[in-house]
Amino acid sequence: MSLTRKLILLITSTVFFITLIAAGWGFYVSDHQLEELFDAELAQSTRIVQGLVEHLSSTQSMEQISHTLEKTLQLPDGVYQGDEEENEILPGGAGHKYERKLAFEVWSPDREPILDTLRANDSQGLERGF
Repeated sequence: MSLTRKLILLITSTVFFITLIAAGWGFYVSDHQLEELFDAELAQSTRIVQGLVEHLSSTQSMEQISHTLEKTLQLPDGVYQGDEEENEILPGGAGHKYERKLAFEVWSPDREPILDTLRANDSQGLERGF
């Protein structure tokens, strides 16, 4: 093999591996940044819901707040088609097809559940943490 061919092969291989490493590093960094962005959006949404519940608690009973939150989260019947549906947004902007995969709870200051989308057994009460 000639020297020119060896140099071309060496330079091409080097450029390929450097590009591969740069692409892998870029993917890793962007994936981490995307996770941080989603975490921040979730924290912001949590504060918004908390503020709304605190505002409503001064004018409504806990049962009314619970009913209002359940009604707000209710997806219309028949619009959820499952994973085979290609559109991520439900017809009429009714929600997102993955909404049913998320669960959360809203608790009163008296440690009573106001809203529980998971329908978990909370007989042991509320504990700090996740």
